[in-house]
Amino acid sequence: MMRSRIAVTVFSVLIAALSLSIGGCSNGKNESGTVQPSDSSSVPDNLSAQEEPPAESTPESAPESVPEEPKGEPTIFVGPDGETILTTDITDIKNTEKTAAELTEDDLFASVYCSGFTYMMEPTGVSFDNYHNPEMFDGMTFIGEYPENANKWRRVNVGDEICGFKVKKAHCIFTVNDWGKWVGSYFNESERWNYEDYTPDPDFELEGEITLEGLLSVDSRNNYDPDGGYMGFTPTENKLPLHPVRRTETGFDPMYDRTWGLTPYNFLEYKVMSETYTLNLGNIQDATCDMSGVGIGDLALVRATVSHITPGTAFLEDIEVIEVLDHVEDSLGEAFNMGR
Repeated sequence: MMRSRIAVTVFSVLIAALSLSIGGCSNGKNESGTVQPSDSSSVPDNLSAQEEPPAESTPESAPESVPEEPKGEPTIFVGPDGETILTTDITDIKNTEKTAAELTEDDLFASVYCSGFTYMMEPTGVSFDNYHNPEMFDGMTFIGEYPENANKWRRVNVGDEICGFKVKKAHCIFTVNDWGKWVGSYFNESERWNYEDYTPDPDFELEGEITLEGLLSVDSRNNYDPDGGYMGFTPTENKLPLHPVRRTETGFDPMYDRTWGLTPYNFLEYKVMSETYTLNLGNIQDATCDMSGVGIGDLALVRATVSHITPGTAFLEDIEVIEVLDHVEDSLGEAFNMGR
């Protein structure tokens, strides 16, 4: 029936539009889409006055059936969102001759690779450090109470948005672990390197930029790197979306090894309690923004604008030096990066 087909079509468009919307962090910005009205010029003005023809009058009057998209077979793996990984989610499988649907907890080291999606969680937005919050620390020991993260892990696909960022690249791995022969999950956050030109090829990347306050540590000169200048940025603002890095036998606890006690590289007397990683910003000699006010061997409180964020790296777009907090003289002959 024409009226039924029009209703089904409009309903399908609405459902498709709603399924594309995805929430973000309370401290991020999300774009909201709108569904454009259908072109009413294609609908006769007297449609409402027309009588519906009998269903058997013409073959075209039969209701259209929409075939369901194949969902695949379930596997033994479960994502941190609680949903089972299906065979159609998997793009590669290694260390086994079995298919993904045939794997059991006894197939040690078998791994399945999923490209195009990963799992993320919005952060608490809370962090403490012994520069801004000395009352929360006894020396280097955190004595405060860190808030529970009540947000949920969720699957994000390439093109989705979270915390104001668009997911540009995404990848995850599920594997059968040999610790007690249980099924665990490992989400690859390390960078794969292109060994032809030694450039990083991250498995995951966020598109967009953000300005964060944090501690910028610039390596001093040492035997390993006579020029020094490697920059590590430890945000004191917990605004970056979280990416799972640990596997647990009982499930995915949002706070499991997530509230990290981070120390800036080579500066052990400073500590940050946060869910956010320390980011490698490259070498200060290669920076494309103005780095005046901070130099080799310095630890500085800064506002840094970063982009192209992976779980361990980012590109430094701009920086504002608030205060230089510490300095380490050339450390030639000393152990390299004792604070790492």
